[in-house]
Amino acid sequence: MSERIRIALLLVIAALVYGNALLNGFTFDDYVHILSNPTVTNLSVSGLFEPAKANPNLRFFRPVTFATYELNWEYDDALKFLNVAIANSPGYSSAWSNRAAIWYKRGDLESARADAQTALRLDQANSQAQYVLNLLSEPAPSAPQR
Repeated sequence: MSERIRIALLLVIAALVYGNALLNGFTFDDYVHILSNPTVTNLSVSGLFEPAKANPNLRFFRPVTFATYELNWEYDDALKFLNVAIANSPGYSSAWSNRAAIWYKRGDLESARADAQTALRLDQANSQAQYVLNLLSEPAPSAPQR
């Protein structure tokens, strides 16, 4: 079989496998699955096996996935990653709004507001930044226990 036929076959298979996903919209599930998920933000092994008890929005069982989220949350990898992303691409609005959401969840409201405002200056359609600013106009959350 020639190289061109192999490449064409690979492209056809990839299109068949992933083609249906191209018509789907992008979802912002970080808030539900990570930021507002007590299974992730409060270190608890028992919570990994009863996610619906901790958060009724979670209707599936993924203890390994949530364990990795929990470890990342515990070791601040998300903030480190976003700090690097912002340093390398300061015009990337999503990095600013993701960091704003983390600051908000952790109770650092000044940093959350500053990052959300920066995200909106970069992209006025950034719905996550708008959401964080809307949350900031409500009563302040309590920071998760560490």
